[in-house]
Amino acid sequence: MGLERGVRRASGRGGWRHLLLLPLAVLFLLPLYLMVATSFREIGRPLSRELEWAPRPIAWGNYPAVFDLLDLWRFAANSVLVAALAVPITIVVASWAGFALAQLPQAWRLRLTLLSLAVLMVPVTAVWLTRFLLFKEAGLLDSRWALVVPAFGGTSPFYVLLFLWTFLRVPAELYEAARLEGAGALRVWAGVAMPLARPTIIAVAMLAFVLYWSNFLDPLFYLRSTEKQTLPYALQALHQLDPSNWPLLMAGAVIVNPPVVVVFHLAQRHILKEFRGQRWLGRCVGGCAPGRSNVGCGLCHGAWPCAVTELITSVPVVEASRAGRGRGSSTSQRKEMDSVQIWRFALGGHRRHLFLVAFLALAGLVAQAGVAAQEGVSGEVSFSFWGDPAELQAYQAVVEAFEEAHPDVEVEIVHVPRADDFQSRLATGFAAGDPPDVFLINYRRYAQYAARGVLEPLGPLLEADGALTEEAFYPEPLDAFRFDGELVCLPQNVSSLVVYYNRDLFEAAGVPLPTEGWTWDDFLGAAKALTQDVDGDGQTDQYGLGVENSLIRFAPFIWQAGGELVDDLERPTRLTIDTPEARAGIEFFIDLSLEHKVVPTEAEVQAESDEDRFANGTTAMLLQSRRVVPTLRQIEDFTWDVAPLPRGKVEAGILHSDAYCMAAAAEDKEAARAFISFAVGPEGQPIAAQTGRTVPSLKEVANSSAFLGLGAGLGDGEGDGDSNSLRDRLAAPASSEVFLDVIPHIRRVPSISTWPEVEEAFNTTLGRAFYGEIEIDDAIALAQERSEDAFRRAAEDAER
Repeated sequence: MGLERGVRRASGRGGWRHLLLLPLAVLFLLPLYLMVATSFREIGRPLSRELEWAPRPIAWGNYPAVFDLLDLWRFAANSVLVAALAVPITIVVASWAGFALAQLPQAWRLRLTLLSLAVLMVPVTAVWLTRFLLFKEAGLLDSRWALVVPAFGGTSPFYVLLFLWTFLRVPAELYEAARLEGAGALRVWAGVAMPLARPTIIAVAMLAFVLYWSNFLDPLFYLRSTEKQTLPYALQALHQLDPSNWPLLMAGAVIVNPPVVVVFHLAQRHILKEFRGQRWLGRCVGGCAPGRSNVGCGLCHGAWPCAVTELITSVPVVEASRAGRGRGSSTSQRKEMDSVQIWRFALGGHRRHLFLVAFLALAGLVAQAGVAAQEGVSGEVSFSFWGDPAELQAYQAVVEAFEEAHPDVEVEIVHVPRADDFQSRLATGFAAGDPPDVFLINYRRYAQYAARGVLEPLGPLLEADGALTEEAFYPEPLDAFRFDGELVCLPQNVSSLVVYYNRDLFEAAGVPLPTEGWTWDDFLGAAKALTQDVDGDGQTDQYGLGVENSLIRFAPFIWQAGGELVDDLERPTRLTIDTPEARAGIEFFIDLSLEHKVVPTEAEVQAESDEDRFANGTTAMLLQSRRVVPTLRQIEDFTWDVAPLPRGKVEAGILHSDAYCMAAAAEDKEAARAFISFAVGPEGQPIAAQTGRTVPSLKEVANSSAFLGLGAGLGDGEGDGDSNSLRDRLAAPASSEVFLDVIPHIRRVPSISTWPEVEEAFNTTLGRAFYGEIEIDDAIALAQERSEDAFRRAAEDAER
């Protein structure tokens, strides 16, 4: 009688509760109703500013139009296949794990439960990159199995905990009786535990189905073929086909949602049937009591408080009840332990665990907040640069890694093979008001755009980032990208001109390998010894050196001879290459061609570039920056390495640095900043460094294995006897430390708006002298004369 009165009172309270919850239910149903109503509006008709309960007239054409635009049956078949495989696997694996946990001793069960809670708090975005790399190594990319594999891990720790909670409620005597009958672990799981866990099985199946059916990001990450995509991708494709046709989009959403509604409806009916059949409704109405079977309570009403109470107290309750058996306590007495006793037990012996759970929960919330802030960045970014196919591959790797970390940002790569074409397209883009959002440019070229105010200064990005500071970068490239005292672009590298040399040719000719501190005389002697007529036909077919005749190759020799390029690095007004010191450096460089003939002729260079000659083994040394390393790593016929420039009166090198610059006209500036921050930061720089393309501008990355590589030790003459091994080729250059050792001696040219014109004046005059077309003194005078106007206009730009 007391129970019946309790049921009637609870039923009365439940009726009022249902009336109060009815408006909340309507509030949740309203978006679904509006979705259906909008799907019956006329195709292409814009949304009304007012709430429209019933469209007039009713249009049925949106639904067939969806099937006309998309092969929706194929997408639906993929979704059904994934769900049909993933849901049963999830149930089996999660129940296995939950059953195994329930059989463990209390201490280990508690530790693993806390670990599961900690894993549950890790944001899913934190594992996207790791999962992508694992799937890539396993060959699962662009396979539907990539969408199913998470089910083999139970899909989520939450499902495992649901089964653990359920199996802990099963009386231990049932398990013991089954074992006495000779049943093994799997038979006990299948014959005893699972039949008693039908409500949990249904709940997990329902949750897993919804998860896999509505999964959009995983197919987007792991699938490349459209024919393998699922329904969420189809909705996105429909949006891209006609983004403003809301009736059509809502029709697609209505088509996709019914399976979820049906699953919820069937699951609800089965769960309620189970509860009534097991007479759990009375226990639910009577209230939640730890130690009782409260599965029905958790799903009838008060689900969250009951679930939390059960999850936290289930382990101590069961263990306490088992411990009580030895003291003569009856089963009924164990079941009558009240909530106060349970909480005292939990807060006593397990207080530290509760504090740990609270701490992990707080940490999870903080992590999710940080990830949410990153995920808030979205948009499209165009990224332009120039280079050979190996360089393209390097920056593609950076972009792919960024897009994996920021799935809401799409980076469009605009690659231009030749430098001249890139400069022309960039200038044209700015002139037309349509430049790339982000582009890579050398410090010698960016000032012409900085002077016009068309670049977005990126110094504030370092201040806002927090993780990156100017102190983390080498100062040399940072100074090169300051314009009027403001940091305009962020450098990705700090390369220098070095000597690449063919180790095999040096050893075959008996020429000592280049070493630190070698002189101009050593350099010239090696170049002469390695310039040979190999086939004896009277024509030189192997040259000692390959070098372009440009200002950035002349400059180190001018400085090493004690000369200067300009009168003032910050505010230059003229070239100062007419001094005796500067002329000595120019003369040494030109004599490599005219007097010593250790470099190919102009016609030979036009027929085959210096880089190609070095790669095919017909040039022993090459003066270049780090840029050529990805291409040279493809060499399989010989071993190569790098050495510092030979030393003259003083030691000097020239800076080669490129930076990410952002156009002031970029539309999605936050997305562009996010890409630049990633590319120049500790995430992006190692990727570019591992391809061999760059000497990282971040000190920490430059001194890491990402740049220094395997360190085969070829530079000091030590090796393992197999100088052409795959290990050596991948590590090349073995003496990468050279690029870091020369940084203190690096110098740079001025960053002024007209510097490209100054270089052009130098190259077209001294370049002619390099091949003997005009005298050195005439070339120097002509270069100074032709550059005067460029310096004057640069000064005017600076004054403005």
